[in-house]
Amino acid sequence: MVSIQGGIGYQVTDYFRIDGTVKYLGSSDFDGSSAPAGSVCNGGAVYAGFTCAYNDDSELESATIFMANAYVDLGTVNGFTPYVGAGIGGAKVKYGDLLNDQTCTVADPACDAEDFVHSGETETRFAWAIHAGAAYDVSCRTKIDAGYTYTRIEGGNMFGTGVGAVGGLTPGVAQGGNGFDRGIDIHEGRVGLRYALSDAGCHQPVASTGCI
Repeated sequence: MVSIQGGIGYQVTDYFRIDGTVKYLGSSDFDGSSAPAGSVCNGGAVYAGFTCAYNDDSELESATIFMANAYVDLGTVNGFTPYVGAGIGGAKVKYGDLLNDQTCTVADPACDAEDFVHSGETETRFAWAIHAGAAYDVSCRTKIDAGYTYTRIEGGNMFGTGVGAVGGLTPGVAQGGNGFDRGIDIHEGRVGLRYALSDAGCHQPVASTGCI
């Protein structure tokens, strides 16, 4: 999964700053298996005299996360400034279509051909994050920032009711049920650059006493 992030912020005091960020997460494929109602052992179900199940394939097409964050800088030593922070916001989550590919224990063209397609859902969800890391002063205005972020996107719908794709099912007729996830947890280690538009927040050198 590819992640791209950018943001802009404000240094409120020497130890407190805020920012707003936008993060884009690229596609991520996933697969699994399922069975119709009335399933028996091994995840199968008696259907037209056969034992059958489904191979499920889909993808999280994208997630765009908008976050308002606040950070506390814990002091600077030799140019290094550790910090902790937290944020709240929202995420626009988009899922691709889910394909249920039906298979049977006994070869049967009608059974094997009866596949379902569930249309992927797009919705906006609540999201929050916690941060920890450290910044290093390359210059007064430029800092290298390395840290860890945990982001939680709350659960929601993944796809709607399926419709028959091919085989003995009537195209367009609802089949199966809706799908949902219990939430998305994102753990990230990241390295980036922060650039200040003014000298505010620059760390001043200790004044010389004139002694050698």
